[in-house]
Amino acid sequence: MKGPRRAFRTVATAAFLVACGGTTSGGSGGTSTGPRTVPPASGTPVAEADFAREVARQGCAAIAACCQQNRLSADQATCETNLERLVQTQVLYPANSPIVTYDANNAGDCVAQFVQTYQTCGAAIVKQPACGHVYVGHVPEGASCTKSPECADPSGGNASCVDGICTVPGATSSTPGALGDPCNATCRTEPAVTFCSSTLSSSGAEPPPGAKSCETTSGLYCDDATYTCAALPALGQPCTTYCAAGAYCDGTRCVAQKASGPCPNYTECNSATYCDVTSAEPTCKPRLPMGTSCQSSTECQSGACRNSVCGTLAPVDANVCAGILDDSSSSSQP
Repeated sequence: MKGPRRAFRTVATAAFLVACGGTTSGGSGGTSTGPRTVPPASGTPVAEADFAREVARQGCAAIAACCQQNRLSADQATCETNLERLVQTQVLYPANSPIVTYDANNAGDCVAQFVQTYQTCGAAIVKQPACGHVYVGHVPEGASCTKSPECADPSGGNASCVDGICTVPGATSSTPGALGDPCNATCRTEPAVTFCSSTLSSSGAEPPPGAKSCETTSGLYCDDATYTCAALPALGQPCTTYCAAGAYCDGTRCVAQKASGPCPNYTECNSATYCDVTSAEPTCKPRLPMGTSCQSSTECQSGACRNSVCGTLAPVDANVCAGILDDSSSSSQP
């Protein structure tokens, strides 16, 4: 019998406030459709005194261009004022803080990755790993914290501030693995969100040090018998949970996904359909076109449900165009 799996998710464009100063939260499973994921960009080092200004200056230029592409009004000066203030008040720590150390190299990469998010303007998935490491934390596991950057990362892992305590999760690695790499999670990407399920061995064994996540978009899953990234079973092959694109596991073998009918495990529907869980019995239904009312992004052909309407996947809206990237915004944050 396979071990239980704990799910978590990350916004695919990696919200900056979450990466640089938030706490962790849970999520649910998803499908493997969506645009390609591009390698994160690298930048030049940025001094701590210049970080907020560079995020605003470079970021708002990219935001303005994406807003214009989507026929949204954008005032770059207003965007810079709002975004710089946000970074100063919600991301930066006081100079010489004893609980964190600023990393100029990661800060430069973070700025570049934030800019990259809006340069692609929804055409690709951009992750921002550097934005989670602008600061190196010194608060040990189990000690009190207010934000994740304060927590000291273990070797090969990541610590997070969960309910005010620095915590080292057992299975939330966001580093993609290659075939044969040690792992502790399987991640599946939709157009706007990456969903990950932790892998726990039925024997109770712990994941190996330096474990990574295996991405189904790369044809991999985390084998809970070996804690290594393995190739997804193809159509007709034996399976326990995961299958290659276009197939789902019926409990014993990978069979073709379908355009209609029940979807009790939420994985039975093909890429043109979604599993409607609001029905008395979960059922595969056609994805909805632009402009149609929606409840979640999985329902939309575009992969983006904005303000209860299927809309563009671009990571901008009126608030983002004005540099207002708080939790109330419907778009991704830097």
